[in-house]
Amino acid sequence: MRLLGTPCGTIVWVDPAQAGSGTDNNNPDPELNGQSIVGSKMIWGFRAKKDKWSSGKIYDARDGKTYKSKLKLTEDGRLEVKGCVGPFCKKLVWSRVAAK
Repeated sequence: MRLLGTPCGTIVWVDPAQAGSGTDNNNPDPELNGQSIVGSKMIWGFRAKKDKWSSGKIYDARDGKTYKSKLKLTEDGRLEVKGCVGPFCKKLVWSRVAAK
C-alpha cells in the first residue's frame, strides 16, 4: 500500500473523568504550561515512505516532552504509533473512535 499525505493531529477532547488530564502541567514552554491541552498539536511533520510515515514528532502531555515518531496503518485500519528516544522506542496501537 502506497501512502499519501502528511498526518497531523490536534487534541479535540479530553475525558473529564481523568483527573488532571485536561491541563498541560508538564509543558516546558512557560506560556503553555498549565493551559488546557485541548487545541494542542500532538502529531506533526511526517513524511510518507512506502507503507509508513516517518520523521515526525509526537508530543506527550503526560511528561511534557516531544519525541521522534513513526506511524503505520495496519490492515485492520488501526494506527501503530511509535515514539523514540535514541534507540529506545515505545509502540502504541490507536483505534478509530466511532462517529456520533
